[in-house]
Amino acid sequence: PDIVTIGKPLGNGHPLAAVACTRQVADKFANGMEYFNTFGGNPVSCAIGTEVLRTVKREKLQENALKVGEFLKGELKLLAQEFPIIGDVRGQGLFLGFELVDRRKEPLGDQADYLANRMKDHGILMSTDGP
Repeated sequence: PDIVTIGKPLGNGHPLAAVACTRQVADKFANGMEYFNTFGGNPVSCAIGTEVLRTVKREKLQENALKVGEFLKGELKLLAQEFPIIGDVRGQGLFLGFELVDRRKEPLGDQADYLANRMKDHGILMSTDGP
């Protein structure tokens, strides 16, 4: 991608965000325009963000998320073969999604909301998106 925004996870609970972009995009802003932000460049936030990135790399958290996510996606696909209410299963790493659908493959929004709320009772946080 040309531009990526990074938010909450970067600060691991500390308010921090960042934007990463290609050199070509950055060069478009190198026109003499000054940008000022009262919160930008806070040294405490920068130190926290740097340590979060080091921890992610050192503990191989991205690789682990990919591995665990592939396992979870595989299990969801197996469940989809047994339960036709589970439609498309998609995503990468632990950013996964699956559809709940009726026989015509139409979305079942109320059932998805019910499932998301019931999963909280089991210590699993999930959310719904879409129709």
